[in-house]
Amino acid sequence: MAITRRPIRDRPDAIPLSIVDLAPWGSDPIEASPHAPVEPIHQADSDAYLDQTSTAQSGTSRATRRGRRSSPGTRPAARVRGPKPDVPPSTDTGAALSRAFSALASRSHTVRDMDARLGRAGFAPEAVDGAVTRLQDLGYLNDAAFADAWVATRRANRLHGTMRLRHDLARHGVDAATIDVAIADDGNEEARATAVAARAVASLGGADRATATRRLAGLLARRGFAAGVVSRVVRAALEGWGTGTPVDHDQTEDGELTEAG
Repeated sequence: MAITRRPIRDRPDAIPLSIVDLAPWGSDPIEASPHAPVEPIHQADSDAYLDQTSTAQSGTSRATRRGRRSSPGTRPAARVRGPKPDVPPSTDTGAALSRAFSALASRSHTVRDMDARLGRAGFAPEAVDGAVTRLQDLGYLNDAAFADAWVATRRANRLHGTMRLRHDLARHGVDAATIDVAIADDGNEEARATAVAARAVASLGGADRATATRRLAGLLARRGFAAGVVSRVVRAALEGWGTGTPVDHDQTEDGELTEAG
């Protein structure tokens, strides 16, 4: 069987395509001409505001990632506090009583201590007087009981002498007659001074006798012991000090002192 070829119709010459025709940003390919000059496409000018915003955000993110603080110029200004308004003293006796009970929950007070404390808290004199009087009637403020407890604990735990106890109680506003009763001699004043000296002798080291005497006497005087007691105790504590063999006091005195105090 013979193959018959159909005649080829005349076709226009193929138009060569350029790279411009294949570019995605070109014009419609139907209207584009391969021979027409193509204007270069310029990128639009960037927005100055957007550039500044993006730069600031990127800088902030970098500073946050690195753990840096913002510059002082970007921090908000500190608030300036004005003077506190003058508040008139409170005349509420009930509020003063409530404040007083809160103070007594932590430690005991004398009448003068509580009077001063409520005054500093902003209560008027009439409210303070009413609260203090009520506390005295209820037994929560009692200078005699305060003085007795003060002397007992300071003698037993801190080994304070009579003169120191008198000074401290007077500073808290306890009257002289009440102090005299509270610090009545219990017979252990010199024993307390001896216990203080026995503990201090070891820290005197290689000091000469004059230096050791001065230091030990100063310590006992600061603890509040009378001059006569200090003289006797120092002499006994430094017996044999010049030869380098000070007396080793019996440590059982401390136990006897605690029981007696």
